[in-house]
Amino acid sequence: MERFREGGLPALEDRSHAAHHQPRRIAEELERRVVEARRRHLSWGPKKLRAWLERREPETLWPAASTIGEALQRAGLVSKGRRSRRLAEAPSPLREPRCANELWTIDYKGQFRTGDSVLCYPLTVVDAHSRYLLGCEAHQ
Repeated sequence: MERFREGGLPALEDRSHAAHHQPRRIAEELERRVVEARRRHLSWGPKKLRAWLERREPETLWPAASTIGEALQRAGLVSKGRRSRRLAEAPSPLREPRCANELWTIDYKGQFRTGDSVLCYPLTVVDAHSRYLLGCEAHQ
């Protein structure tokens, strides 16, 4: 209501939620020195830069490597690369068995709770040709 009284309808439009003050932000002088060091060593990442800066000036309290990385991003010295996902190796496909007992499959079939609330994991052994259940064993 106070915003409306002071500025009318336009005062009710959405405002930025960004903080006006950031007390934990890296000091400008420190950020300038980090950026300067990176410009001298373009292939170095935040961890290596921090270690190098700490060796050169151990009396200075240097920010964390993650903070150094953010400073380098603000300066436009790094770009976020795409992280490649390592794909799991695909299992070899099963061949179609020609007769009974040529190929058996063994598998855990999920889990369930027994009457006394204990988890049970059934292990099954199946003939792949006939789909006959050869064995089923309960594991806890």
